[in-house]
Parts: sequence; structure tokens; C-alpha cells
Amino acid sequence: MLNVPIALRAATPDDWLDIEALLKVNHLPLDGAKAHLSSFVVATMGGRLVGCAGSEVYDNLALVRSLAVAPDFQHQGLGGALLAGLLDASEGRGINRVYLLTTSAGGFFRRFGFIEFRIEDAPPALHASTQFQGACPASAAFMGRLLAGAVPEPEHVWPRHSHRHKRISGAV
Repeated sequence: MLNVPIALRAATPDDWLDIEALLKVNHLPLDGAKAHLSSFVVATMGGRLVGCAGSEVYDNLALVRSLAVAPDFQHQGLGGALLAGLLDASEGRGINRVYLLTTSAGGFFRRFGFIEFRIEDAPPALHASTQFQGACPASAAFMGRLLAGAVPEPEHVWPRHSHRHKRISGAV
């Protein structure tokens, strides 16, 4: 776990170059990320941007994207803190369902209540995302979870606990 003071905050346009560098070093797609910068949270330590997580908002649902941590801060809980901060911020915006595409982090997201669905069952609004239009490979797993106040849609079977997530202090 982290033993240094990390601050989570909303991203600003001045953060873009650091976010872009984090996405590149973590081999994550850049397509569409800058257009959704207003829905990103970042983690900083001593003025250095060490992590980011973003979402693309479509009415009352969002597509989580661009969860990246600087290599020297990985495997210390920062990814989970960023995800929790992003989910808190999403709830604050009235988002009640979040989804994502991942090629390698399914186990990580399952620990935070995400479950896998068939990509064919993705809400139509998500198809506008660059993630669905080719930025993510066709082999990516499609996952989702409910946030507070969500009403499950009939095409998905959601577990009862999927609306909960660990809250952290200092989240945006």
C-alpha cells in the first residue's frame, strides 16, 4: 500500500500532456481521451501526476477508460483509489451504471464489483465511443456495474451487491 501522500482531484486541461504520457507508457488507447478530459480524475504526489482514470459520459451511464498508473506506483493500491474516486465522481454527476472494455484487467475490475456481459448487450449509447469503434480490440471483455440509485435494465442480470464500492477520503 502507498505510504506517501497522494491527492486525487479532477483533471484540468493542463494535465493532458502528463495523462497522454501515462496512457502511452501503459499501452492504453489515446483515441477520444482528450475529448473526455472533463470526466477524468488524477492522482498527484508532490506536484507529479502519477495516475489517471477517465470516463465517457452518455446520459446516466458512463464508459470507464484510461485507468493508468505510473510504473513506479503500480501494485500499491493507487489504481483502486483512482477507480473509487472516479466512481464517486460519477455518482455525483448522476451516473448510475458504468461499463468498460478491458483486455488485461478483468480480475482487477471484478474486485470492485464489475461483472462481465456479452458485448452484444452493450447499451446503444456506448456505441458512440471510440472504444467501441475500434480503439479497443474486438477481444476486449465488456464489463459493468451499478452505482447508487441504479435501476437494472432488463438485458442484464446484476448481482445485488454491484451498486456498492469502497469510498475513500479525498476523492473528487
